[in-house]
Amino acid sequence: MTHPTSTTLLAVTGLAPQVITETLYGIAQSQLDWPHKIVIITTKKGKQAAIKGLLTPRPDGTPGQLKQLCDELGKPPVYLTEDNILAVSDADKQAMDDTRSEADQQALANFIVKEVAKLCSDPDTRLHTSIAGGRKTMTFYLGYAMSIFGRPFDRLSHVLVSEQYEYLPDFYFPTSASKLIENRNGEQFDCRDAQVTLSEIPFVSLRSLFSPAQIQLFNDMDYADLVAQVQLATNPDSINLTLYAHFNDACLMINDFKVDFSDNLMEYVFLLMCAHQGEQSEIKRPSAVNIKADPELPQKLADNFLKALALFVTDTDYRDSMSPANKVNALTQNDAVCKKFTHKTLNDLVNKGMTLSMFDSRRNDLKTILQRQLPMTLVNIILPHPNTDSGGETSEKRTQGSFYRIPFIIIGSG
Repeated sequence: MTHPTSTTLLAVTGLAPQVITETLYGIAQSQLDWPHKIVIITTKKGKQAAIKGLLTPRPDGTPGQLKQLCDELGKPPVYLTEDNILAVSDADKQAMDDTRSEADQQALANFIVKEVAKLCSDPDTRLHTSIAGGRKTMTFYLGYAMSIFGRPFDRLSHVLVSEQYEYLPDFYFPTSASKLIENRNGEQFDCRDAQVTLSEIPFVSLRSLFSPAQIQLFNDMDYADLVAQVQLATNPDSINLTLYAHFNDACLMINDFKVDFSDNLMEYVFLLMCAHQGEQSEIKRPSAVNIKADPELPQKLADNFLKALALFVTDTDYRDSMSPANKVNALTQNDAVCKKFTHKTLNDLVNKGMTLSMFDSRRNDLKTILQRQLPMTLVNIILPHPNTDSGGETSEKRTQGSFYRIPFIIIGSG
């Protein structure tokens, strides 16, 4: 397991930047790893409040509250600049004053999720995330993002302050010496008497459901798409699979989520072949053992591949009764087929049959394509799992004699 060498504190805030110093105080009291850096997600007004309260010295030369806290606790300075206080952009790409519209909520969700994904991509840095400040929607999105991207060594926490100190604008942390502050009614309270409690919140990490490539892809994914993928990954029995045999839109639809294959037609036709074959029986890998049991297996696979490719075209005289060579000639009369598949590639396929190396290469490439866009739970459902060489069952569950647990709907070009 990776052992991080530094810690970043990530927090959401509204107009009360005190949650930053209160959280740091709680971290020190709990003897947790002291952060090296702070990142704050807030609004335009929240950023102004954070700069004024945490960083700006007073007219008498007293430093900002962040430095005061570090000096009080005898801790190293924590890196925080105005650039690390991030004002969320609204739907119009302007710094957000507040989250009022549905579009603003979506922009807020996207911003928080992508920031957590970015910070969790550094294996040398632990992320300590605080949900003590900001609006409830901000803390929800932050906690949700941690459940997707958080690693075993990351932390999620909330901080609690003595009730009478919660809304005092001049309270930032308990002091060792007496320091009197007043509420709006003129009542005095001593900062020294305040109690701060840091509560660490266990979170369920779903990160293991996703491949490293897909975690990286999430950096550019909207929150709504991320939620859709997580729901599919955690409830695969609710999905519908549809394959479209169209050159201009070669895709796999998983409910409303689209996996694009426009640049990977060889692998897409291979998937079509397996999906179609899997409706009737198990898929056999052309290994030496299987070929010994069925010498015509490579040619059968090649013929099934051509049959899958024929789903893409309607303007040829392709017929299942043709010889393999005539099938190739019929398919290559179509201009789109010629652009996507060379005559030599198809001829080699029918002359040699589908060899073991070809079968395994197509399957491995298909797996790579799926892993870039889907959780491993779904990859394992969609990826063809051929029978074992000994003729035994694979670990994939079968129902009604079908290879695939969830059948595909195949829509041809005609």
